[in-house]
Amino acid sequence: MGMPHAWGTEAGNQQEPRQSEEVEDSLAEAQRQQLQTQLLQQELQDRAVRDQEQDAACLQQEVAVLHLSLEAARREREAAKQHLDALLQGHGQEMQAWRQHLQQVLQDQQRRGEERAEALKQRYQALLQEVLRDAVELSMHNQQLREARRHSSADATTQTP
Repeated sequence: MGMPHAWGTEAGNQQEPRQSEEVEDSLAEAQRQQLQTQLLQQELQDRAVRDQEQDAACLQQEVAVLHLSLEAARREREAAKQHLDALLQGHGQEMQAWRQHLQQVLQDQQRRGEERAEALKQRYQALLQEVLRDAVELSMHNQQLREARRHSSADATTQTP
């Protein structure tokens, strides 16, 4: 038997490599677990980054679609506004044309009424003149008849015995 070592006896030396193997195995297992944990963490981080990138891409697409929709709505609103403005202008022109037409019709009717009134006035004046002429003629005829009667009654009184 040899000298005892500072670490133990010879029998202890044989246990030491065995313990060392167990420690190494434990250390290797711990390293494997640590590596697996790191790989898992890396995979989770990568997945999280991919998910964030996909979410960001989806959000960008949604923003782009919303922007296009908003732009389309603005164009539609502008087209509708122009259409309404054109309709309003067209209706305004129609109303103006109707006003002018009605004004012309009223002026024509007023002119015709004035012409009829003037024609009636002239007709009544002509009838009045005719009636006055007839009255004057009748009055003159009555006067002549009176004078003729007077002459005939005076002649009759002068001829009486």
